[in-house]
Amino acid sequence: MILHRYILKEELPPFVLGIGVLTLILLMNQFFLMVWDIIGKGVKPIQIARVLLYSLPFIFVFTIPMGIFIAHLMAFGRLNQDFELLALKGCGVHPMNISIVPFILSLIVTGGVFYLTNHVVPDANFKLRKLLYTIAYEKPTYRIKPRVIFSELPDYDLYVLEVEHKTGHLEGITIFEKVPPYRTIVAREGYLYSRDSILVLHLIDGEIHTASENSYQKVAFPKYVLKVSLEAKTKYHGARHRRDSELSLSGIKQRIVEIKHGKESIEYKRLRVSRLMVEYHKKLALAFSPVVLTVLGLGIALTLRKVGAGLSFGIALPFFIFYYVCLVGGETLGDRGIIAPWLSMWFANIILGVVGVCLFIRNLRR
Repeated sequence: MILHRYILKEELPPFVLGIGVLTLILLMNQFFLMVWDIIGKGVKPIQIARVLLYSLPFIFVFTIPMGIFIAHLMAFGRLNQDFELLALKGCGVHPMNISIVPFILSLIVTGGVFYLTNHVVPDANFKLRKLLYTIAYEKPTYRIKPRVIFSELPDYDLYVLEVEHKTGHLEGITIFEKVPPYRTIVAREGYLYSRDSILVLHLIDGEIHTASENSYQKVAFPKYVLKVSLEAKTKYHGARHRRDSELSLSGIKQRIVEIKHGKESIEYKRLRVSRLMVEYHKKLALAFSPVVLTVLGLGIALTLRKVGAGLSFGIALPFFIFYYVCLVGGETLGDRGIIAPWLSMWFANIILGVVGVCLFIRNLRR
């Protein structure tokens, strides 16, 4: 019992440190990828803070397993470096007895990560998407970039030379209609704002070009108001519709049943079910990763003589990259039905688990 408390005491500080450092790094990455894009565009500070808050659960799903991996590397690396493990073996303590605490800790962490992936992350993803939609509705220009075609409007593509996000003022406007009569509307300037689920484009000094097989028409205007209904978008982002990543395991099963009883084509059903099963196995694979990384971490730490904090993070980084690349790549292949959904998500766990078991058994036999 004293031995187990001692090992737990050695593991908890690096566990917290690993989670803290990795979470900070990924949160800063999220800040620059998403939040930086809305800063200075009239978005409320509380909304920016909520974007970061709703991003945290998904980040924790990765950083908590990697944190326990780093904890095992640092704790058992130090014990191995100071010959404490050798002394324990000399006193007749079996290596498996030494490993009880890490495995119990990994099971506890697995339960926590499973709760995150199955309950917290889906709700956070759903709330984040609704929040971003609210921001886009209140500040419709925040996602519009100068000299880049904006394709998220129903029935229209929008291209502007300059945009003032706080006022909604646009310059050098070109609008391409994606439905008949396929008009092209150009204007010197204009304003974009939202009102009652409608985006209003108030255009100034422009022309409407309409072309057909036998005719071409150009109409100049001093002012023109173009209204774009967001009702379809509102329904899509509404509280009743959740994307695959916003569903729990039970929600995924229910949606699969609904799809199988639908009237769509067999090929459509096959791909949709495949994508849902990828998401299903993704939640389970991420939840089980602490156990896999525990075996791997113990195997590496017992093999190396000296594993400090710097080396632990250095060792963890390539494994983190490998796991993430396998997850993203596997998700793409699984969504397209190229490989089985379970294999697409469990591949990294299988590879790292086999390596970890081999290293761990090798150290047990030494």
